[in-house]
Amino acid sequence: MFQNLTTKTFYAGCVVILFLPLLITPFTMYPMHYGRTMIFEIIAELLFLAVLGYLWFGKNNPPKSPPIPTEASEQGRRGRVRWNLLDAAILVFLAIQFIAAIFGVDFQMSFFGNMGRVQGVFTWFHFVLWYFLLRFLFTRIYADDNADKRGFLFLKIAGVASFLVALSALLAPIIPYLRVQVGGWGRISGTIGNSIFFASYLILSIFLNLYLVFKTTLGSRTPSGSPTPGGGKKKYERYFWIFVVLLQIFALIQSGTRGAILGFGAGIVFFLILNLFKTKSRKARLSLVVCLLFLFLISSSLVYSGLTGAKIGLATIDRLTELVSFKGTGATRLMAWDIAWQAFLEKPILGWGPENFKFVFHRHYNPEYLTYGFAETVWDKPHNLILEFASMSGALGVLSYLGIFAAAFYFLWKDFGNPLASRSQTFFSIILTAGLIAYFIQNLFIFETSNSLIVFFLVLALISSCHSDPDDKSGEESHGSPDLSGRPARVVASLLPRDSSSPDRGRSPWNDKGGEYLGLKVFGFILLVLLVCVSLWNYHIKPLRASYFLAKADDGFQKNDFSLWLAPVLKSFEIKYLQEHEALEIITRDLVGWDTKYKVSDSEMALILPILAERLESQTKIRSGHFVYYIWLGQTYTIMCDRIDIKYCQNAEESFNKAIEIAPARQDAKLLLAKVKLLQEDFEAAVKINRELVEFQPDLPVTHWFLGLALVGSGKIDEGILELEKGANFGLGYSKNILYMIDLYYGKIIKTSDVQNVRHRMSVQNQRTSDVNTSLKEYNKIVQLYKRLLDSEPRQAADWWARLAATYAAMGDKVMAEEAVTRAVELNPALEEEARAFLQKIKD
Repeated sequence: MFQNLTTKTFYAGCVVILFLPLLITPFTMYPMHYGRTMIFEIIAELLFLAVLGYLWFGKNNPPKSPPIPTEASEQGRRGRVRWNLLDAAILVFLAIQFIAAIFGVDFQMSFFGNMGRVQGVFTWFHFVLWYFLLRFLFTRIYADDNADKRGFLFLKIAGVASFLVALSALLAPIIPYLRVQVGGWGRISGTIGNSIFFASYLILSIFLNLYLVFKTTLGSRTPSGSPTPGGGKKKYERYFWIFVVLLQIFALIQSGTRGAILGFGAGIVFFLILNLFKTKSRKARLSLVVCLLFLFLISSSLVYSGLTGAKIGLATIDRLTELVSFKGTGATRLMAWDIAWQAFLEKPILGWGPENFKFVFHRHYNPEYLTYGFAETVWDKPHNLILEFASMSGALGVLSYLGIFAAAFYFLWKDFGNPLASRSQTFFSIILTAGLIAYFIQNLFIFETSNSLIVFFLVLALISSCHSDPDDKSGEESHGSPDLSGRPARVVASLLPRDSSSPDRGRSPWNDKGGEYLGLKVFGFILLVLLVCVSLWNYHIKPLRASYFLAKADDGFQKNDFSLWLAPVLKSFEIKYLQEHEALEIITRDLVGWDTKYKVSDSEMALILPILAERLESQTKIRSGHFVYYIWLGQTYTIMCDRIDIKYCQNAEESFNKAIEIAPARQDAKLLLAKVKLLQEDFEAAVKINRELVEFQPDLPVTHWFLGLALVGSGKIDEGILELEKGANFGLGYSKNILYMIDLYYGKIIKTSDVQNVRHRMSVQNQRTSDVNTSLKEYNKIVQLYKRLLDSEPRQAADWWARLAATYAAMGDKVMAEEAVTRAVELNPALEEEARAFLQKIKD
C-alpha cells in the first residue's frame, strides 16, 4: 500500500509541474515567473523525499526462486535506471556552475539568484533534481511499439499542458482575467507573461507534440499497413495532435519572437534533411527537396529585406528582417554580446560567477545604450546563453553545457544508422534532434527560464531513459519495479563496522527483520527531511512572504496611494531573506517615482527614507563593487536632501562619485550628480557636468534636456529653453515635464509683454512687431503642448481643454476658445457655470 500510494503521489506531483506554466501568482512580485518557480522548487523537494522513502522503505524483496526469463521480465530489466553519459554530463554542468559561483564576485547572487530571473545555482540544482525524478518516472518507457503506457500518457499530458499555454496566449484578448494580466492584442504571451519566454517554451513542446502525431499515426496501422483494432479512435487522436502542433506554430509566429522563429526554422530544416537521408521513397525525397527549396527562398528573401531595409508590411516578418540587419533591439543585443565577450576575456576559465552579468555590464558599459532610452541602460543577461555561460562560468561552463547536448545527440544518433532500428525509434531520434537544434539556436538570442527548463529537462530525461544501455546486466532484476536504492545505501553502509561474531555475519547492527541498514536509512531520511524543511522555510516560504508584501506595495503604487504602498514595504523589512538586496532596488525605484510623479508630503517620505538609506548603505559595504547600490543610495540621499535636510546632499554626492568611479562611462550617475549640484545651488558645476555630456554625445536628446534644466536653474532661461527644446524627444514624454515647459513659455511671454493686454497691444498701431510675434510664437508652442497632454493624459482631458481655452483667449482666437471650452464642459459638466462666465468675458 505504501508503494502504491507513493507511486501515485509521485506521478501526480510530476503532472502538476507540467501545468505550472499556466499558473499566475498575482500575490507575488513577477506573478508570471517568480511564484511558479518557487512552487516548482517546493514540489521537486517534496517529490524527492517521496521517491527516497519509496526506495528505502518500500518492499522490494527478490522472489524465493529464480524467475523464468520472459519477454516482460526482459523489458523490465531494460527499464532499470542506470547511470549513463547524459546523467554524468548534467552533473558535471551543475558542479561547474557551483565552482564558478564560489570563485565569482558575488556568491550569494550566483547561488540563489534574484526574484526577477530565479536562475541561480540553487534553481539549477532543482531542475537537475527534476531530471532525475523524471528518469525514475521513465524507467520503463522506450520509444517503440511496446512503450510503457504510463510514461507515454505522461508525454500526452505534457502535450495537453503546452496546448493550454498556447491557447491561453491566443485567447487572452477575449478572456477578461488574462487580458488584465497579460494585455490585449499584439505580440502574444499568454500565462507565460513575456512573448520571448513564451516562444522559448513552445519550441521543444512543438517537436514533442509532433512526435505524438507520428506515434498515433504509426499506432493506428499494422506493419502491413492495414488498420488496427480501435484505429478510428487513434485517428481522431492523431487529428487532435495535428491541430495542437499547427496551433502552436501559429502562436509561435504571433509571438513575434525572432530568435525563436529562426531557431524553429532551423530545426525544421534539420528535420527535413535527416528524413531526406533516412527515407527510401523517391516521391518522399522529392517532396522533402521541394520543402527545403521553399524554406531557402523564404530565408533568402528575409536576408535581402534586412540588408536593404525593405518593409513587407507584416509586423512579425518585419521584425525578422530587423534581426538580420541588427536594428532596434538587435543593435543593443550586439553591444551586450560584446560586453559578455570582454568579460569572458578577463576571466576565461570560470568567469565572474552565475547571475553576475549586471556587475560586468556596468564595468564595460557602452554609452550608446542611452540613445535607445534609459530602459536599455540596465542589462542583467546578455541575451545569448552561450555568451552568458562564457562570461559567467567561463570556458568550463560553456563546455559543460555543450556536453549536455553532445551526450543527448550521442544517444539519439548511436542507433540512427542501424537497419534493425524500429520506425518509431528512428523518428524519435530525428524529431528530438531537430527539436534540440531549434532550442539551442533560439538560446543564442535569449536565456533560460523555469518554463522552458521544465520541458528541456523532460526531453533530456526521455532521451536518457529511452537509450539506457540494454546490455548492462549489473544489479538484480527489478521484475517490473525500478530499483535505485542499492548503490547509495550500500556505499555508505560499507563504511560501517560489521559484527563478524554474529550468526548474521555481514549484516549491520542497524539491521532489522528483512531490512538492510534500516537504522542508517531512517537516520539519513530524517536528516534529509530536516534539510528540506530548512530549505522550504528559508529559501521558499520567507522569500514568498516578502514577495507578497512587495506585490501589495506595487498595488498601492499603481493606485497612487502612498499609505497602501508604505505599510507592506515596512512589513517586508521585518523579514530576513536572501533576495533583500533586490527588494531594496524595487523599493527605491518606487520611491523615486513617488518623488517625481506624485504628490507625497515630506513628512510621509521621512517615514521611509532614513530606513531605506541605512539598508542601502549596508549593501554598499557587502557589495562594494556594485554600481547599482551606489546609484540607488545616491538617489535616496538626493530625495532626503530635497525634502529633509540639505546636509544629505553631501552623502548623495559621495555615492554618485563612487558610482562614477565604478562605471565611468555611464551617463546617469553624472546626470544625477548634476542634479545634486543644482540642489546645492552650485549652478556652475551643474552646467559644466551637463555641457560635457552634451559635447560627448551632441545628438543625444536626454543630455540636452538636463543641460537645459541646469541652465534654467542658473537663471539662463532663454538658453535653457533652447536646450530643452533640443531634448524634447526625451523630456516631453512625461506630463510633468510638459507642464514645466508650459510654465517656462508663459514666463517668457510675461517677460516680453503683459499677458492680460496682449490683444489690446496687438491693436496698437505703434506696438513693436517683435514683441507680438514672440508672444504668438510661444502661445503656439503652448497650444501644441496641451494637445500632447490630451493624448498622453486623457483622464484629465477636461482640465486640459479648459486651459487650452484660456490660451486661445489670450491669443485673441475667440472661435477656438469657444470650441475648447465647449469640449471641457462636455467632459466635465461641473465646469458649465465657469464656462458661461468665461465666454461672456471673451465676448466683452
